Amino acid sequence: AGITNLSSLVTGSTSVNISWLPPPRSGWNGLITQYNISYVSIDPRIDPSINGLVVLYPVDFINGNNPRTASDPLKRESIIVPDLEEFVSYLFTVTIETIVGVNQPEDTPPAIEEITAEAAPSGPPTSISVDVLSSLKADISWNLPLYLDRNGIITHYLINISDTLNTRLVKVYEMNYPAENLPQFAVFSVSISAVTSEGIGPYSDVISNKTFEGLPSPPNVTLTLQDRCSTILVEWTEPEFPNGIIIGYYIFYFGTKTSGDIFEGLNTNLTKRINGNTTRSYNLTGLLSDSTYSVNVTAFTSAGNGSTGIGGEQTLPTGIPPSVPTGPEFTISTPTQEPGDEDIATDTTIRIEFVIPEELNRNGPVQRVRIVVRIFGSSNDTIDIWYNSFNSRDSESAPPYQAVEVDIEENRIEELNRNGPVQRVRIVVRIFGSSNDTIDIWYNSFNSRDSESAPPYQAVEVDIEENR
Repeated sequence: AGITNLSSLVTGSTSVNISWLPPPRSGWNGLITQYNISYVSIDPRIDPSINGLVVLYPVDFINGNNPRTASDPLKRESIIVPDLEEFVSYLFTVTIETIVGVNQPEDTPPAIEEITAEAAPSGPPTSISVDVLSSLKADISWNLPLYLDRNGIITHYLINISDTLNTRLVKVYEMNYPAENLPQFAVFSVSISAVTSEGIGPYSDVISNKTFEGLPSPPNVTLTLQDRCSTILVEWTEPEFPNGIIIGYYIFYFGTKTSGDIFEGLNTNLTKRINGNTTRSYNLTGLLSDSTYSVNVTAFTSAGNGSTGIGGEQTLPTGIPPSVPTGPEFTISTPTQEPGDEDIATDTTIRIEFVIPEELNRNGPVQRVRIVVRIFGSSNDTIDIWYNSFNSRDSESAPPYQAVEVDIEENRIEELNRNGPVQRVRIVVRIFGSSNDTIDIWYNSFNSRDSESAPPYQAVEVDIEENR
């Protein structure tokens, strides 16, 4: 006869206790020498299946004592089956063996099924893939650990992502993870562990990859005014985070007149490109005086232009008035005379009026204007007589120095004919900047159309358009 009351009890993730009652004494058919406990895995995913055998020897037989008598209570036998796989279903069968042989199959009770307990995984996830998508992102995917390494139901995964600056541990429930905010143009490493209710499994081997190039961080900019006062030296540092291979730099700048005036091109954003990463300075030349320039620098990689920082500002002082294609509008007339003024000798005095072109204020407001009358003798010997300008009495609201009156008599024009008739007269308008820098604009004279009887060259008319 076979055993009865077969039962099982899980005692751990790798062991099960199997117990039973021996058959009645009348069914022994000889002395029981041993119990054979065999087991086999029944999960189709385990191929080949796991099987094994353990043997239990009755205590009395092993110790040489007399066998139990039929009148003795039957003692329940049990044994712990060790070295099983974690979280695996097994079928357990118990047979009896005597000195004659093993009991017949028809006398063997049905097998009993039992599942070992869960444990922490004994192997890492498999088929790990790290695909870089951009300078900041990567897609990480993987598969479950091998079946016999899972040791239970996988509840989640732990991903360790590290680079030269940081390490982060991410808990995920799917078998993929979109990693973001990775370091740009840098190597990063990934390893993954599976987790069950009983603990964390081993981490996978490290897999490394490198993100694409990104946009550089802004350089630090320093501005220095050069001696010529129309040049700014721009210097900058390499970006703290290049995020790629620096191909070059762009300098962005624009100017604003200190006086608030706007000139064409001054308030327009201008750009200079510097190729390479070894040159980190540049002279901005041909700038306008009396202006404030805002300057910034950005680096660029194959991914594009980086951001700009706070940059800098540099103010250029006033300078020499610039050359202009045409001089001031210039007219010659008889002097004006207000009631109560002293008599003005109109036959020896001329009134010179002019308007200062706005372009002459580009390098700073014009501070002073002087006019020179150049007298030419018969041998082209010359003498220059200078006159300071003043505001016209009837143009107080106009910009300064728009009119000047020149009293030729006071300068003794007749004395200039003593060594021969004066042949030619030239007039120059001298424009003074705030630092007394000057620019001269010359005009040739000719006889006044309405003064043929007057001494030669005591009055001139200046046609600005012809002289440009």
